[in-house]
Amino acid sequence: MHSALFSNVQRPVQAAPLERLARVLEDMGMPEFLAAFPDGQPSIPDWAAATASLADDVRFVHEFLLLGRSVDTRVLPPELQECFPQLSEAGILDQHGGKAQLTDAVLMRPLGLWLFAAPPSPFETDLYFGADSVQLARQLDIAPGSFVLDLCSGTGLQGLAAAGRGATAHTVEISAAATAVAGVNVALNGFADRMSRWTGDLFAPLPAEAVYDQVIANIPFLPGVANEPDGFAVGRAILRRLPSRLAPDGTACLTALVLTTPEGHVLPGGLREFCDRTGRGLVARLGESWPVEAESSLVRTLADEVAEDEDDFADRVDEIVRGFRRRGVVEARTAVLHIGPVGGAGAISFVDSVTEGRA
Repeated sequence: MHSALFSNVQRPVQAAPLERLARVLEDMGMPEFLAAFPDGQPSIPDWAAATASLADDVRFVHEFLLLGRSVDTRVLPPELQECFPQLSEAGILDQHGGKAQLTDAVLMRPLGLWLFAAPPSPFETDLYFGADSVQLARQLDIAPGSFVLDLCSGTGLQGLAAAGRGATAHTVEISAAATAVAGVNVALNGFADRMSRWTGDLFAPLPAEAVYDQVIANIPFLPGVANEPDGFAVGRAILRRLPSRLAPDGTACLTALVLTTPEGHVLPGGLREFCDRTGRGLVARLGESWPVEAESSLVRTLADEVAEDEDDFADRVDEIVRGFRRRGVVEARTAVLHIGPVGGAGAISFVDSVTEGRA
């Protein structure tokens, strides 16, 4: 393991109450309840329908934690009420008039890990969670005892996945709100001795001498209309510093958006140059796809990000579609980029994970 002295780590969240809460949730069968729903696309309406038939004492907990409903605190178990100070400090609990309600987050269990995060949405939020989060976590190849850095860590899923597989995980997130919620998730999963958190911009909060066996980043990759057509600005910033942060045999996993034209897949700018310069290989595992049409959720999300009002929305949709067509783009694919000593120095390959999964 490559080690360094970390003096500016975020204060750990008090772990004991949250660890007790995890045991209570397990005893009432919440892991089994959540296991019946897809990891990457949990649906609050589906949860609500299934919750309605539960016994009252269990139903109240589900309504509070999973559905985000306001609940009388007297019907909640004492182990849950003991966690209110940690949830309040993390900014995701509102209490008034003898009632309590989660704000901006619900409790999920992707990949068998407890996770407070925003309900899945195509829109970027400080507490973002989506199908791409699970896609990345599933593809991580974590060696027990390794030293892992999770950048753009949000509420901590990738770091939690690494810690759950026996690694020491360090997370960095620019949003203080997300870092605070990640602290709750670390304690709830019992990983306080294996995870540390920082708030800051990419590598900036970390000591200059810190070197990692693996660097992970779930990068916000929505492409802009004009100035950032491939949505990979954060990725390029990571690549500039990555060689000095990876062990000689270290690897990196980054998310990106790969555009498809009639000539083939188009990687975000800078990736081929990085591989050529550093002698590392790259495997791009392609996931979910979107057409670049007016009704596409990708196009409409992009339009919503830049539209000034409802009247401007349709014009923005047309502008984005025309921009894709001018560049010959026929679809966009999410991708996990595996960078490291894979496939030979400078080698680049594409794998269709969707087709592969059906084989």
